[in-house]
Amino acid sequence: MQVTKDNFDKSFQIFSELVNSPKTEFISYDFEMTGIRTTEKESYNDMPFERYEKCSQVAKKYALIQAGITVYHKDDSQYTAYPFNAYIIRRKIENTSYKPEIVLESGAVRFNAEHGCDFNQWIKNSATYLDREQYNNLLKEVEQNSNLSQVEKNNALDNINKSLGFTKFFELVGKRNVPIVGHNCYMDLLFLHNSFIGTLPQYYSKKLSIEDEEEQKQSPEIYDEESKEYSIQKKTFKESIFSNFQKLFDSKAISVSFFKEFMTEDNKSTSLENLKQFIYTNLQKYRLADIKLAPGVYQDYNWDDPNNQQKFHEAGFDSYLTGWIFLQLRQFYMENFKKTEKDFENTFLNTINVMNNRFFLTFGQDEDILQTQILNGIISDDILHIFSHFEPADQQRELQQEKMEKLQKQIQEYFESQQYSTRVRTSIFNQNFVFIELSLQNNKDQVDINNLKKKFENDLHEIQKMAQELSIKEYEQCIFQQKHNNKKFNNGKPKNNKQQHKK
Repeated sequence: MQVTKDNFDKSFQIFSELVNSPKTEFISYDFEMTGIRTTEKESYNDMPFERYEKCSQVAKKYALIQAGITVYHKDDSQYTAYPFNAYIIRRKIENTSYKPEIVLESGAVRFNAEHGCDFNQWIKNSATYLDREQYNNLLKEVEQNSNLSQVEKNNALDNINKSLGFTKFFELVGKRNVPIVGHNCYMDLLFLHNSFIGTLPQYYSKKLSIEDEEEQKQSPEIYDEESKEYSIQKKTFKESIFSNFQKLFDSKAISVSFFKEFMTEDNKSTSLENLKQFIYTNLQKYRLADIKLAPGVYQDYNWDDPNNQQKFHEAGFDSYLTGWIFLQLRQFYMENFKKTEKDFENTFLNTINVMNNRFFLTFGQDEDILQTQILNGIISDDILHIFSHFEPADQQRELQQEKMEKLQKQIQEYFESQQYSTRVRTSIFNQNFVFIELSLQNNKDQVDINNLKKKFENDLHEIQKMAQELSIKEYEQCIFQQKHNNKKFNNGKPKNNKQQHKK
C-alpha cells in the first residue's frame, strides 16, 4: 500500500487496525536515505562505541527518503503480509523556528534513482515526519511565544501535530511491543532513532572508553561523583532504542551466523536479493514457511505475478522481503536443528549485525558479542557454538568468570607495577577476553608512541604466561589504534590518543 500526504490518515487507520490485531506476529521495516557514507574510515576491528561515533554522524547529517513497514499476521500455520511504502520528508512549520535542511549525497541519489526512486513524488506528495523530541520542543516554543496571536498559535500547534506524520507508525509498534525485524539494520536503527525518537545520544553504551569516561565526569548533570554512577536522565543509544523497542531481530545477523554455511561456495552473499533467490530455488526440500500477500493494494509486491517487477530497494518491498526471509530462516533453523520458536528467539533476539565488523551488537544488555568466539580452545563461526557459550552450566560459568577476573586483576597489577606513564584500564567482555586500554589524554609528557608500542608488546609475553597458568588461551591478536580528537591540540599534536589491545 502506497502512503502519501493525501491518504495518510486512512493509511494510518488501516495500519493501526492491523498492528492492534491479535494475529500480529511481527513487523519488518526498511529505509532509503539521502546518504549513508561515513567520513571516517570504518575498520573490522572497531569497538562498538567507535563505530557508533562514526555512523551516528551519518544519521544526523542525512535524511530519510522512503520508509517501508510490513505487518505480518499469523493464522494457524499461515502468514499474511501487509506491506506499506511511504515517501517521507521533513517540512518547515510556519510560525516556528523549524526549517529543516536536507543534505543529498551524490552516490545515494544515483543509487536510489537507478532503483526507481521518484524524487518528484518525494518532494511533492510525501508524508511528513518529525521526531518526538523536536515535536515536544516545538510545542513549548509556540506556547511561550508572546509575539503570536492565539489564532496563529492554534494554527502552528495544528501544523506541528500534522507534521508528526509517519513517526506515529513506529511509535504504535513500540507501544504494542511488537517484534521488529530489519536486515543489516544497524544504520537503520540509527536513522530510526534520529528521525522518530530524537537526536542520537552522545554515548553508545555505559561501556565507555577512558576518554568518554573522563568527559562524562566533567559533566555534573550526568555524572554523580559521590555515587560514581551515571544519571538515568541521559540515556545511551542502546538504552534509548531498547526503551522503545524491546524485541529486535536482524535477518542479516541470523543469516551470517548459521545459514551462510549452507549456501554454495561460489555465492555466499547474504544480501536480501541473493538470500531470496537462494532460498526460493534451492531449499524446496525443506518445508518453507507458508506466506502470502494480502489481497488488493498489497499485491503490487507479488513476485509470482508476471505483470509485477521485483522492486528491490523500494523500502516497502524490501520490508516485505525482510520479513519473508526472516520467516524462512526461522523455519529452516527449526527444521534443520530440531529447535522450537522459543529456542530461535533465545538465540537471536536483540542481536544486530554491523557491516564489516567483528561484533554483533546486543540490546537489553551492556555487553556486545564477538561474531567469532573462542570456545574450548576452538575458534568457530558457527552460531550454535557461539551462543551456547552463553548458557553453560552454572558451575562452568562461575569457574570461567573466576578465571577471567583473576587474570584481569593480575594484568592490572602488572601494568601498575611497570609504571606506565599512561592511564591503564582493564575490563572483561563476555567472560571471553580482557580489553586493555591505555590513555594519553591527560599525560603532560610527550610520549613516544613507537616506544610505547614496543614496551607494550614485550609485556604481552608476561601476560601470556599468566594466561597459561590459568589454562586460558593466549591472546588472539594485538591491535593498536590511535583516536584523535581534532578539537584538542597541544603544539600541533593531538592530546586525545589511545592504544588498545584485545585479548
